[in-house]
Amino acid sequence: LTFHNDMGYITGSVFDTRYHNFIDLSYKGNYNFKGHSKLLPFSVYQNINRPNAKVTGFEISSHLELSYLAKFLNGFSLSYKYSQQKGRMDGNIPMNAIQPTTSVYNLGYSTEGDKYGIDLFITDVAPKKRSDTYNMYWKTQSEDPNRLVQGKRVTDSTLAWRSGHYTILDAIIYARPIKNLTLTAGVYNITDRKYITWDSARSIRAIGT
Repeated sequence: LTFHNDMGYITGSVFDTRYHNFIDLSYKGNYNFKGHSKLLPFSVYQNINRPNAKVTGFEISSHLELSYLAKFLNGFSLSYKYSQQKGRMDGNIPMNAIQPTTSVYNLGYSTEGDKYGIDLFITDVAPKKRSDTYNMYWKTQSEDPNRLVQGKRVTDSTLAWRSGHYTILDAIIYARPIKNLTLTAGVYNITDRKYITWDSARSIRAIGT
C-alpha cells in the first residue's frame, strides 16, 4: 500500500510466503558402516523435504523531499526503510537464512538536474535472536561429552555464534557528467565500527575445530 505525491511517498507491505517440500539438511542419527573389516559409527545427515515452511514479515519504505518544507533545503531529501521477517519450517524450526530486523536512514543531496549528489546512509541492524537460530548438528554435539562450543556443552538446538547489534555509517557520491554515464565513489563504515553480519556469523561451522 503506497501513499505518494510530489513531496514524497510512504509504502507499507506485508508478505506471507509458504513452501511445500522445502529442502533442508537434517540429522538422521548414528549408523554403523562396514569399514576395514569392522563396523564404524558415523553421524548421518541427509537433505530431506520438510513438509512445509513459511516466511512472514513486513517492510516500510518512505521518502521526503525537504524543499517542500523550506526553500533553503532545495535538493535535500530524507529516506527511511524498515524490514522485519520471521521464518519457520516443519512446525517451529527456525530458518537460518532470515535476516535480523534492519533500519536504513538516508540523507541525500542532489544538484538541479541530478548532475551531482551525495548520500549518507545509517544502517542499524538488530542482534540475531538465539530463538531464531537452528544448529542442525546439536544432537550429535550433545551426545559427545567432549564436544564444547565456546567452552560450553551443547544442550539445545540454537546456534552459539550470532551477530550482535551494530550501526554503520556510509557515504556515496555520484556524478553524471554526460548522458548515459554515472560515476560513483563511496566511503563505507566511516566510524570504523567492528561488527559481524549475520551471514558471516551463520557461516561459522558448528562442528569441527
